[in-house]
Amino acid sequence: MAVKFGEYANRYQHAKLERRDGILQVTLHSDGKELEWGGAPHEEFSFLFADIARDYENKVVILTGTGESFCANPPPTGSASLKSSAWDRVYNEGKHLLMNHLNIEVPMIAAVNGPVPPPSGSSNRSLALNPSLRR
Repeated sequence: MAVKFGEYANRYQHAKLERRDGILQVTLHSDGKELEWGGAPHEEFSFLFADIARDYENKVVILTGTGESFCANPPPTGSASLKSSAWDRVYNEGKHLLMNHLNIEVPMIAAVNGPVPPPSGSSNRSLALNPSLRR
């Protein structure tokens, strides 16, 4: 089922969305500053990418960040202490994040505005590396 931009334009806490003439700019952030990778963006972006992929009025997607790096160093999470049920959720979210990212069938440009630090997982790097074009 297709979605309209107005249905999801303001839905996401970690992404500012602007579209003109079919060009969708997605600016990743945490409270208007560099995106701090963690559980909230990990969960949120799988839904964001699904909405973008299902909006047939998007003709090009530009993915960028805020501040001096594409994604700030993630805070230590103590992931070794996560229970197996939490790992199931992280795995499920990660799978949907990646698959919904790949389901965006229009050209995607990553305007990477600085370093992409080593993640505790690989999701924040895949945001920068999966698009059609990278700058």
